[in-house]
Amino acid sequence: MTIVVAQANPAIWNPQAQCTSGTNVVNLASAAAFSAYADADAFIDMNFDGSWHSPIDKPLLVNDTICTLRQRRPPHTKVARFCGWPGFCQRTLWEVATADGHEAPWLHLVMGAFGKQALVVQDVVGLVAPRTIAALANEACYALADGVATSTDIDAAMRLGTNYPLGPLEWAAKIGAAQVEALLAALAEEDTLYQPHPLIKTLV
Repeated sequence: MTIVVAQANPAIWNPQAQCTSGTNVVNLASAAAFSAYADADAFIDMNFDGSWHSPIDKPLLVNDTICTLRQRRPPHTKVARFCGWPGFCQRTLWEVATADGHEAPWLHLVMGAFGKQALVVQDVVGLVAPRTIAALANEACYALADGVATSTDIDAAMRLGTNYPLGPLEWAAKIGAAQVEALLAALAEEDTLYQPHPLIKTLV
């Protein structure tokens, strides 16, 4: 199987690291070059911007936590979205959304080829884990602004109290404040409880 990956950052995810025997990975600088690999078996767009480049009917995974597939209107049915935030791609189990929220044999075949498993979730803004972590980071910013505790203590309390690998503010800094804020802003369009706190911008 040949999988073409556009703009994979080795510091975030090395798609060749866990590939099964017989899987060939081609790394490209841009998804616009997908058209030159029409005979490939699957495509992964790590820097998806809403533009569809993969050949028709070929499996395509796009890194998109904000817009649903219903909003994006993919060109065919073999499309799924996932979260490519730092710390997420390294996991063996990827949270993946399909347009109808159902399992798909093609998806598990492609995921297995690069050593991952798919947990299929509903096609909603934020998926599940990114939505949860963004909300926790936002709430932590409110607690910080209210003087409830220092950022160090907030992170330590969450790590020790919930056994999280990182505290909510540490997570936001690792992911990138801009990405967390963008997701919160998108969620706030549905529910004002997600309105991003101004301190989100300061997390580095």
